[in-house]
Amino acid sequence: MFFSFILRNMPGMIAKIAKVFFENNINILYGVHSVNKNLGYWIFLADVTNIKKPLEHVVGELRNIKGVLEVNYGINNVGNMVINPYSFTIVLSYGIGKASVFPVNVLKKAFKDLKSKWGIAASVFLYHIGYYMGNVLGTMFKNEKFEPENVLKASLEYLKSLGFFGSYNIKIFSPINRIATVKIYDSIECTNLVSSKPASHFLRGVFGGIFSTIFKKEVTVYETKCVAKGDRYCEFENR
Repeated sequence: MFFSFILRNMPGMIAKIAKVFFENNINILYGVHSVNKNLGYWIFLADVTNIKKPLEHVVGELRNIKGVLEVNYGINNVGNMVINPYSFTIVLSYGIGKASVFPVNVLKKAFKDLKSKWGIAASVFLYHIGYYMGNVLGTMFKNEKFEPENVLKASLEYLKSLGFFGSYNIKIFSPINRIATVKIYDSIECTNLVSSKPASHFLRGVFGGIFSTIFKKEVTVYETKCVAKGDRYCEFENR
C-alpha cells in the first residue's frame, strides 16, 4: 500500500508517524521525503500484510497526529507492477524548486535513440539544451554570491546528486585565465555506449553553460576523453 502525507515542517513528525506504523506491525519499505518551506511531503510503500488493526483505524490514528494535514493511501496495479497513485512534490534546495524524476535507463535510451535517428543534428540539439540548463544552474549559484570555483563545485554536486554521473574531478580551474578541465566518471550519456568519437554532447553543453556563466564569456567545451570510445572517464575542457 502507498501512503502519501502532507505535514507541517516540524521536528518529530516522521518519528510520530513511524511510531504508529511500528505499533501496528506495518513495515515501511521505501519512499521519498521532501520539504518546501512550511510543508513536508512524505510518500512511501508499506507492507500491511501483518497489520494488527483494520487499515481504516490506523489511518484515523495518523490523521489525528498534530501536524498531519493530509493522509492518502492506496495502490495501482498494472500487470505485475505496483504503481504509486499519488503525485508527489520533490523540492530541491537552494531555490531550484520542484523537480521531475526520470529513470536513468529511460534517459540513457532516449539519448542513444535520438543520436541514432538524427545523427549530428541530435548532437547539436542536445548540446544547446545542455548549454541553457548549465547556464541556469551556474547563474543560480552565482546569484548566491559563490566564488567562481564554488559555482563550479556546487553545480557539479547537484548534477551528481541528480544522477547524471557517478563522481567527478576538477583537473584544472583558473578564473583568471578562463580555463577549466573536468573529469566525469560513469556518465549516464556515455556508459554502456560504444562510439569511435566522443559522444557526450548533452553534458558537454551543460559544462559550456556553466563555464560561460563563471567566465562571463561564451565558451565552447570539447570532450577530450570519452568512456564510449574506451577511456576510463569523460573529460571536458573549454577553449
